Amino acid sequence: MSGVTPPAEIDGVPVTHVRVGTNGVHLHAAIAGAGPPVLLLHGFPEHWWSWRRQMPALARGGFSAWAVDLRGYHMSDRPLQRDAYRLGVLVDDIAGVVRATGEACCDVVGHDWGGIIAWAFAATHPDLLRRLVVLNAPHLSLFAREVRRPRQMLRSAYVPFFAIPALSEAVLSARDFAVVRAMFTRVAARPDAYSAADIEAFVAALRVPGALTAALNYYRANLRPSALQRTTARTSRPTRSSYGASATPPRIAACSTGWTRSFRVSACCGFRTRAIGCTLTNTSGSTTRSCDSLAESRPAFAVPEMCAPPSR
Repeated sequence: MSGVTPPAEIDGVPVTHVRVGTNGVHLHAAIAGAGPPVLLLHGFPEHWWSWRRQMPALARGGFSAWAVDLRGYHMSDRPLQRDAYRLGVLVDDIAGVVRATGEACCDVVGHDWGGIIAWAFAATHPDLLRRLVVLNAPHLSLFAREVRRPRQMLRSAYVPFFAIPALSEAVLSARDFAVVRAMFTRVAARPDAYSAADIEAFVAALRVPGALTAALNYYRANLRPSALQRTTARTSRPTRSSYGASATPPRIAACSTGWTRSFRVSACCGFRTRAIGCTLTNTSGSTTRSCDSLAESRPAFAVPEMCAPPSR
């Protein structure tokens, strides 16, 4: 797939592409399948194509998979103002997408920044959420505490660098985005997890003028503690957190139990751990599908268990 041409199918499953008006912008979403909606929220520096392996499985399992380009990314609108990327704004974007599905509530799966948004969405819009799955993104209230520890401080050293205008853009885009490409090859637990075409799809989207700055604005707009206050609330919705052992320390992932009433945590594929298996069951309970083979070597591609929703 190129960075600008969306495919009409993935692995034989038809995919439709829509633009959803929400919160003053239009977001692109790729949709596969029919059934209870599952929103898939990508992280930095990717876009909806991150979920290319999960969408067919969800569709065949009786779900409607909505892979969203977050604001500023790929085919979604790209506001110029830095404050347009504050966490509260990003959360309200997703609330609008949930309503656009036509259902009262959705399952929400988020990785990296998508996971941060998902945590905040669970805290502020529990009426729109059925179940929550977070990949490599601890609750930010917990992260704010743990980042003071030397180990986590070292892991998060890239964040203040991303906050430096112009310099971070120059470094990340140098030699045709060599640093970004390294995120998917030399830095990845399994360098072969991404094809050259996959990497080019992400890089091509970042080459568009203003796209890289928009992606970095997620960090720049949310450095102040006040920007993250909406994540302090707990959620009562069933929650699962999966993480790669080389990405999120188990201490952070496990301690997230304090922020939700129903919580499961698991180590995820490829990072010195075995691949995680999963079962997909639609809300009527009539369709069950094993999808162990969907797991790849990076947390963005793990599919945690999706089971029938709890009775209200």
